Amino acid sequence: MSRRTLGALVSAGVFLSACSSTTSTTSLRSSSPPPPVTTAAATTTSTTSPTTTTRAVTPEQEFDARAIKEGWATPSDFRTSGSEYSGPAEYVKRICREFDGPEKVAGLSHGERMEIEWKAEKPIFEAGVPLFCPQHLPLLQDAINGNVKRGYSGGSFFVSDEIKPGTYRATGIIKDCYWERTARDGSIIDNQFVTAAKELTVTILPSDGAFTTRSCGTWRVVS
Repeated sequence: MSRRTLGALVSAGVFLSACSSTTSTTSLRSSSPPPPVTTAAATTTSTTSPTTTTRAVTPEQEFDARAIKEGWATPSDFRTSGSEYSGPAEYVKRICREFDGPEKVAGLSHGERMEIEWKAEKPIFEAGVPLFCPQHLPLLQDAINGNVKRGYSGGSFFVSDEIKPGTYRATGIIKDCYWERTARDGSIIDNQFVTAAKELTVTILPSDGAFTTRSCGTWRVVS
């Protein structure tokens, strides 16, 4: 065997050995299982705090609670079939709104209206007016002190007993009005029949016996 042939065989053997080694290594690598994949699951902890809503107590609610506690009213008071008032506070506020405008030509004066309501519900108005409508405190004080300015709309009034001496005025649309001042014996001192007018003034003296008025609107003292 020549050296060239032996060298060829040796070279061939080395090549086969290398191929066998490569195939074996490749086979081992391909048959190895892949490394395990570990996925860490994120854990989320949700904590929900309870929400507490506190409603503020209004001055009206406080006043109503006080009125019931003090015995000025019961829970059913001031609740009519038509739900006119929700409670004592709303009652005071509603009456006070009547005093915000001008007085009517005929009817009760603001002072007389306050006096009527105060006499019916004294503690409620004495505590409620300063709180809800302090601008009308003078009317309340006049009612408490007996200094109400009264109006005289129709009828006969005895001087000093039912009407005080002074100067009175009636204003507005006045039609077919009649008034008279009489002495103690009923004789007429002064009188007037008015077909139409917007303002009338009369002075009642301490010596007068009575004052009579019909369809003249409301007379209110001016001095």
